[in-house]
Amino acid sequence: MVYQVDSVPAGTLISNTASVSSTTQENHLEDNTSTDSTTVASGSPGGDCVLDCPNDIVVTTTNPSGTAVTFGSAEGFGSCGTITASPQSGSVFPVGTTTVQVSSSTGGGFCSFKVTVLNTPAPTITCPANITVTANAGQASAFVPDPNGSSSNVGTPTTTGSNLLVTGTRDDGSALDAAYGLGETIITWTATEFNGDPNDPQSQPTGRAASCIQRITVNPNQVLLITCPANVTVPSPTGCDPATVTAQQLGFPTVNSQTATVTAVRSDGGQVSFNPTVIDPFPVGTTTITWTAQDTDGQTRSCTQTVTVTGSDTTPPSLTAPPNISVTTSTCSVLLDDELGVATAEDPDCGGSAVSISRTGIPQVACPTPQNPNQTCDSFVFPTGTTIITYTATNSSGLTSTATQTVTVTEDPAIPPTITAPNDVTLFTGPGASSCGVTVANLDTTLGTATASDNCPGVVVTRTGVPSGNVFPVGTTTITYRATDKSGNFAEDTQVVTVVDNTPPAISCPANITLEPTCPTGAIATWTPPVGTDNCPGATTTRTAGPAPGSVFPIGTTTVTYSVTDAHNNGPVSCSFTVTVLTPQQVIQNLINAVNASSLTGTQKNGLLAKLNAALSGINGGQQNVACNKLAEFVNSVGVLINNGSLSSATGNAWINSANHVRNTIGCTNLPCS
Repeated sequence: MVYQVDSVPAGTLISNTASVSSTTQENHLEDNTSTDSTTVASGSPGGDCVLDCPNDIVVTTTNPSGTAVTFGSAEGFGSCGTITASPQSGSVFPVGTTTVQVSSSTGGGFCSFKVTVLNTPAPTITCPANITVTANAGQASAFVPDPNGSSSNVGTPTTTGSNLLVTGTRDDGSALDAAYGLGETIITWTATEFNGDPNDPQSQPTGRAASCIQRITVNPNQVLLITCPANVTVPSPTGCDPATVTAQQLGFPTVNSQTATVTAVRSDGGQVSFNPTVIDPFPVGTTTITWTAQDTDGQTRSCTQTVTVTGSDTTPPSLTAPPNISVTTSTCSVLLDDELGVATAEDPDCGGSAVSISRTGIPQVACPTPQNPNQTCDSFVFPTGTTIITYTATNSSGLTSTATQTVTVTEDPAIPPTITAPNDVTLFTGPGASSCGVTVANLDTTLGTATASDNCPGVVVTRTGVPSGNVFPVGTTTITYRATDKSGNFAEDTQVVTVVDNTPPAISCPANITLEPTCPTGAIATWTPPVGTDNCPGATTTRTAGPAPGSVFPIGTTTVTYSVTDAHNNGPVSCSFTVTVLTPQQVIQNLINAVNASSLTGTQKNGLLAKLNAALSGINGGQQNVACNKLAEFVNSVGVLINNGSLSSATGNAWINSANHVRNTIGCTNLPCS
């Protein structure tokens, strides 16, 4: 609120104090008075600028030097020109309270507010221990912790902090020292921090507070118990008429308290009383009696007993519902009452017996009462759309029949709803995908939801076009959203879901291959060509480097590369392996190593090694005949060792094959490549 003060000197402090009082007992008088103050604006009387400053500000910091504080500008009324605050917003304010003075460049406007910087820990509070007591016999409340006392003493919380106002409030609104009712009462203790002495009217809350909960439990002296008499079954005297049940037949509940009062309520509205004894006849069918015991300490317990009167009525009543109704409205609802008609029913077995008819489905409206604040009543205001009313006929034997009536309210003129589909969505298969699509776990989260509106409430939005299992394939899928109002008018909008395959294909090459040369040009290498895999069909695998399997590979190392590209142009992804054809010298050296590692005798090894070394020297020296002869001798010697059992066939034959490979490679023989 802004006041213009003309007759008071500038800079004068004006304070206003408000006090409240009540006839209700008050335990916390210290918060019944509040004072606020302001400084009269500077400038000459009658100035045409009035400034309204921000409220006082309280901030906390861990920096003992203070902290930067930002605040909004004062609001100017009249011709104020430039409004300037000192200190300015964003300045570093020291710990303590600083007054910010705001003035205008014209019009004599002035106001001020306070910035308080706190450098103390936030207050804490620890509640007194919870208390549990047992009320005295027959009492519905108790003082705590001593039920025999004249007032309650729940203890005092402990706090940390300074300038704290500690208050305690019961959830039942009573004073802390008053008696506590049966059950649990919660006390909320609060420690509120002020920027000065809480009892000083000039002090203001800093905005920091701490709370805790204390629980007070009062248990009854004994738990009230009630046990109903046994259920009763008697025949109808005529098969249709009510039956008389005596007090002896009916019985009386057993209650564990002599001070409890017992009452009975029948489901048919009849009377049961034992002082004086009045028991109305019971109709054919089953009647429920609810027995309730209420003790002087406020405890209430109930149980139920049934009285069944058997009769000859075995046929449910016949029921005829009123005709269906169809009406139009230019608004969103229509009032129908007498227009609904009346249902009729008859009891074929007991024609003279009363048949009660009830109905459900009538639109409801809140009609609370002090006894039932949640009560609802029939409003008879039917909205657009279809409402089904169900009628139920019940005869004296409890047999029922149902029938329905349909009330259709149509909007005229028809006003279709409006709908806006969510924005189009693009999804990606992503790395490591195993299927050619994306599975959407939550449609609303991923696709979004449509927004719809209608002139009448009750519009329903549906979504169609979602693939089975919520699996969206690569490509585009169109989703249709439809808004339908209760009159059947509808509108549609679509959303396009695009799934992009960005999962690269995969390919795995064979292991590297090492061969001995089998002819002068090298050796034939074979393998199973790799085939790339992908989450979507249509991947293409090609050999991009090196000869095909079954080709003659030259002596040395050749790299073979395969590449795969999927149907959506992801790739190429490549893999490679090498085919190495050894030189004749390398093969002979491998034979020398094998002979040295064998279990042959020294003499046997030396004989073979001499031939191999001579062959190796012949090759290196260009003496083909020497090499050919020495390798032939090696083959013959290995054959002898196999025959005399000095060398196994597997090892010996492998050495013979390697030697023959070298012989064919260096031209000792003229066999084709293998």
